[in-house]
Amino acid sequence: MSRHTRPPRKPATDARQHGTAVIELAITLIFLLLLTVGITEIGRAFWYYSAIQKATREGARCLSMVAWSNDAASLSARNACRDLVVNDANSAGVQPALAAANVDVASCDYAGTCRSWGSGNPPTYVTVTIVNYQIRWLWGFGGGGPEPGQQSGMRVVTTMPYMR
Repeated sequence: MSRHTRPPRKPATDARQHGTAVIELAITLIFLLLLTVGITEIGRAFWYYSAIQKATREGARCLSMVAWSNDAASLSARNACRDLVVNDANSAGVQPALAAANVDVASCDYAGTCRSWGSGNPPTYVTVTIVNYQIRWLWGFGGGGPEPGQQSGMRVVTTMPYMR
């Protein structure tokens, strides 16, 4: 006499457990994806800010060595320092590209009063400012945060002693 042996049956709870695990994975995956996108967007904004800040430091360093006068050579050197800021920021890959109109070059005294280049006595400090640089968000954060495609203004200021 032969006996038919059947493999043991899986309990009914195993099928339900498997379905529950898939649902938990889907819910967890949504939060992990949102976290990854948020970290990427914030990281990109910090990268742009860092690149623009480095460019303003280079421009202020260049500007601190330019002769203080209102002649064409001094103004040309000042414009070359402004162009250095634009080129440094754009070579770092900031998007949208930084324009020369966003770069403000000024000279300041101890009290913080700034004036145009070459006017009055030589300055105590030189200041390079990036004004109204617009960063475009790729992803939205919801809950009152920026939406996809929305722009946020960025302002970066670097002040250095005038060395000349």
